Amino acid sequence: MESCFGDPDDSYDAVWHSKLAFHSVPNGDQLAVDLGAERRGAIVYLSHDGGAGHGYVMADSLRDLVRRWSPLGCPGAEDWQWLPFVPRGRGPLDPTCANAVSWMDLMGLRSGPL
Repeated sequence: MESCFGDPDDSYDAVWHSKLAFHSVPNGDQLAVDLGAERRGAIVYLSHDGGAGHGYVMADSLRDLVRRWSPLGCPGAEDWQWLPFVPRGRGPLDPTCANAVSWMDLMGLRSGPL
């Protein structure tokens, strides 16, 4: 990481610092746990090439990510796949936002038990 994003004073590089990647996204990006004091445990999207979701906090914890992601039918991990479900600021995912409700209705994810 330091060889690619080694300048902690650069705002883009700094997002990569104090993170523990746990999921490689097919496009080369990463999902990571924030190890910093301010957002410890939060799940952060790390883009390797300036993607729109770089630095977004997807959830407050891994458990919270599962709680937010599951009602949406587990959309893909690339930022374009989950950003429509982040209605404000830089996160977190919101499975109750208008886009999420429309998506769940379209996919039949709110129809109740089988």
